[in-house]
Amino acid sequence: MVKKYTAKEARTLILNAAADLFIEKGYTNTSISDIVERLDGLTKGAVYHHFKSKDDIIEAVARRFIPKNEIFEEIEIRDDLTGLEKIQETLFEGMFNQKTRKDSIKYYDLLNETTFYSIYIQMVNELTLNRLTQFIYEGNKDGSTKVERPEQMSEIILLLISTWFINALYVTTAENFFKKIDTASYLLRMGGVDVLSEDFIKRMIDSIKIMEQEGDSI
Repeated sequence: MVKKYTAKEARTLILNAAADLFIEKGYTNTSISDIVERLDGLTKGAVYHHFKSKDDIIEAVARRFIPKNEIFEEIEIRDDLTGLEKIQETLFEGMFNQKTRKDSIKYYDLLNETTFYSIYIQMVNELTLNRLTQFIYEGNKDGSTKVERPEQMSEIILLLISTWFINALYVTTAENFFKKIDTASYLLRMGGVDVLSEDFIKRMIDSIKIMEQEGDSI
C-alpha cells in the first residue's frame, strides 16, 4: 500500500531529498528523476504538483536558510530601536534565528555549491538590502549612524558580515574568525555604522557558544 502524505510532508520529503542530492552530486548533475528515486512513495507527477521545476526546488531549499519575512517586518516597525539597532537585529536574526538554524543546519554544506550559493545570496540581498538602507537613513537621522552613502554601505555590510564568512569563498577557521570580526568591525566603524560593536560581538559569541553546546558548528 502506497503511503499517503500531507502536502506539507510531501514538500518536506522532496526538499530534503533534493538538498542531499545537491550536496552529493551538485545541482547541475541532479535530475528530477534522481530526486524521485530518493522518495518513498512519491512519483514524478507528485514532485511537479508541488514544484514547477528543479529551479523552483532549489529556490525553496535556499529559502529555508533565511528567516521568514515577518521577522524582519517586526524589526522594521519597532519604535524602541535606533536605526543602528534595527540593522543589528536584522543581521542577528539572519545569522542566529533559532527556527531557521534548525531547519537548515543539516544542509550547511550546500553553501559550498555554486548554484545554491548564488541563489541564496540573491535572496538575502532582495530581502535585506533595502531594509538596511532604510535603517541607515533612520540612523543618520537619530544620530546612531553617520553614513554618506547609505545604499553602497548596505552592500558593504552584507559583503562583510555574510559573504566574507562563507567558507566556500574565504576559509574561516577558529584561529582567524575573531581577526576577521575585528577587521570587519573596524571597517564598518570607520564607515560610520558601528554594527559590530562590543556588545553586539559579545551577543554573537554567546550565541555561537550555545550553538556549539547543541552540537552545531559556526
